[in-house]
Amino acid sequence: MFNQPNGTDGRSTVKFTESDAVVDKLISAIHETRDRVTELEETVSEQQDTLAEQQETIDEQATTIEEQDERIDALEEELASYRTENERDKADIRSTVTDADEQSSVNLNVIDKLNTKMKEITGELKRVNGGRSSLEQIVRLPDAIATEALSKNQLRSRAIVSEIKSVKSKTAMKGRKVIDSRAIRDKLRETYSKAHHQTVSRVMEFIEEMGGDDVRLKQGKKRKKLVFEPELIEQLDRAEQLDGEEIDDVHTNGVMATVRGG
Repeated sequence: MFNQPNGTDGRSTVKFTESDAVVDKLISAIHETRDRVTELEETVSEQQDTLAEQQETIDEQATTIEEQDERIDALEEELASYRTENERDKADIRSTVTDADEQSSVNLNVIDKLNTKMKEITGELKRVNGGRSSLEQIVRLPDAIATEALSKNQLRSRAIVSEIKSVKSKTAMKGRKVIDSRAIRDKLRETYSKAHHQTVSRVMEFIEEMGGDDVRLKQGKKRKKLVFEPELIEQLDRAEQLDGEEIDDVHTNGVMATVRGG
């Protein structure tokens, strides 16, 4: 057997083992550090990608803002141009209105004179025809003559005014009678079974034409309406048909010519 060297009793073996353990720990720490560095590199890479995306978004937003600024500038120029044109148009309108007002004053004077002349003519016609309106004279015509002389729509108009008090109506100011297009249509359907929109309109127009100053055709909110003076309503209600022998030159030349002309 060999004798161990002096001063060695196994302690060197223990020291060697402890050194190995330290080395292993260092190696393990190095590996952990490397793993941590790798993770940090990946995190940094991801953050760099995110920053790149954010920068791209910022660039896009900057481009959009620049485009919006250009659009705003263009709109401001357009608005300024519009304001200038608007002021110019207002000035033109004010000038036109002033001219129109002056012209209207002249036109109103002319209209007043024409209305006065029309009233004189209407009064003279009534005097010649015994004070009767054209509508009343049409009602007084014998059926045979009316059928021969009047058009279909004129006959329909005659049927309406012949039974004026039985037509559904409303009473307006000063006792005026107001009959709308629906009431005219309903009354025509009672007599003729049907009444188209154009037929109703033409009948109302003819009644206004023959009624003179005593009938006015107006446009209501929903439908047209005829406004009758109370005196005409009474005249029409009292009107009686003439016998054939009572038809004289006044009726023949006056009413018939007026009807055919209308």
